[in-house]
Amino acid sequence: MDSKDILHILLVDDDEDEYILLKDLVSEQTTRGDYARIELDWVASYEEALHAFNRRAHDAYLVDYNLGNYDGLDLLRKAEELVLNAPIIMLTGQGNYEVDVAAMQSGASDYLVKSQINLPLLERSIRYSIEHKLIQDILEDRVRQRTQELEHSNQELVSEVNLRRQAEVHLRESEMKFRALADTTSASILIVQESIIRYANMASRFIFGYSPEALVGQKLEDLIYPSYRSIVSDESLGAQWDSEIPVRYELKVVRNDQEIRWVDVTAGRMEFEGNPAWVITAFDITERDLAEQELRKAKAELEVRVEERTADLRKAVEQLHQAATEARQHAEEMEALHTATSTLLSTLNLEILLEQILDAAQSAIPGAENGWLHMVEPGTGKLKMRAAIEDDHIRRINIQKGKGYPILAVEQRKPLLIRDTESEKGHLAGKRNGVNTSSYRSAIIAPMILNDDVIGVMSLSS
Repeated sequence: MDSKDILHILLVDDDEDEYILLKDLVSEQTTRGDYARIELDWVASYEEALHAFNRRAHDAYLVDYNLGNYDGLDLLRKAEELVLNAPIIMLTGQGNYEVDVAAMQSGASDYLVKSQINLPLLERSIRYSIEHKLIQDILEDRVRQRTQELEHSNQELVSEVNLRRQAEVHLRESEMKFRALADTTSASILIVQESIIRYANMASRFIFGYSPEALVGQKLEDLIYPSYRSIVSDESLGAQWDSEIPVRYELKVVRNDQEIRWVDVTAGRMEFEGNPAWVITAFDITERDLAEQELRKAKAELEVRVEERTADLRKAVEQLHQAATEARQHAEEMEALHTATSTLLSTLNLEILLEQILDAAQSAIPGAENGWLHMVEPGTGKLKMRAAIEDDHIRRINIQKGKGYPILAVEQRKPLLIRDTESEKGHLAGKRNGVNTSSYRSAIIAPMILNDDVIGVMSLSS
């Protein structure tokens, strides 16, 4: 505080004489330049003092201990309630240690005995009180700021502690879930750090043949078939790592009993006990691979059989095509033959043709003396004489209607050889130039069959 500053001071005292004396004392500062100027105001009651406190227009307050119905301590306590920033100096008529202590405890910045007050003491007390109050306010402000900062830090610390506790709870829950999953799954689960197994679940014993306790501490590569060990190194896994897609392999492992098994392995990154690690899951696929091999073998055999059967079918189809072609050609030939035959028959004399047939038969059997040809009429099935030999050697023979060997040959559908007809009267009867002759001794009678149908009968006799 500069010595030339003006200090506005309020005296609270119910005795006006005290104000006059103190006013005269501070007026001496106008003749001496080494003290700050003091402008002194005065109120005589407790109520007026409160009104002045509310206006907060003074740098310091001088309060008499005795204020009628109140005392200076009451006013100090009220000033504290009002949060009065200016210092209060307690004045008393005589020194009293208890009053001094009580005043200081109630918030007074200094305690002066009226009979001992002089200008230097008063000026120093006021200056000290103001500076002390200023320093106190600064310290309180700093303390308040530090307190707020500390409270904020404490809140952050509490929040962080709560977050850590929640994280620990979540971590424990995650560990419990992981262990529950790991202990119930059929897949082997390994946690590997720097190629050393740090954790193995119960299912690992079925794939690797070791208990989980025996697996912990082993090198992962010791469980892998030699030609596959380079795949599971940290460098190989890291080089093929993708943050979105875990690494996956099919490789061979060597069990504790030296049995070789095929496994499907998936590896992904994780953090274990605060350090980077790999979590590896493995499924035994040995039986599946064997089944796939059998399936591939069966498929290959089936394909061979299908190819063979296809070749057989292709050959059969070709043969059918060839047979159909031959049948079509034969049908065409038969059709042509039928057409030619029909055309030929339409141009020939049937009677002459039949007589030529009989003549050819007689020439083949020189002993034949008689010959005739009967044809079956379509629709009725009756025999009708169509031709006979008319020369000196062959005579025409008539058959009685409904009787005779020709009908028997038709019925039996086979040739008949008659050796002696003497006992067969009525079967063969001859007529020459209208004269009946006696029965002949022998005859050959043959049915003519076309397409399993009897179309006629040819007879030769002697």
